[in-house]
Amino acid sequence: MDGETFKMYEEIKVNVTAETKKGSIIQVQLTVDNFTTMSLSARPYNFQIPAYTFEKEGIYFLSVMAYSTEGVQEGAAIEIIIEK
Repeated sequence: MDGETFKMYEEIKVNVTAETKKGSIIQVQLTVDNFTTMSLSARPYNFQIPAYTFEKEGIYFLSVMAYSTEGVQEGAAIEIIIEK
């Protein structure tokens, strides 16, 4: 999905695989270009970014952070391209 191109009118499905070696995952947060945050506390961690979330063409970042019962936080980020 990193570097993939989407249209403004498309819903974007983001499926997150989260694992930890310390405790168990209690929450996964998806942040869409620092302005929208979505959270899930149960598997599967499948997010859906609504159509027209992005009002302009460009490169946007999606970052995910997983939190465990042991206080461990692990994350990753990707970029996507939005076109008209």
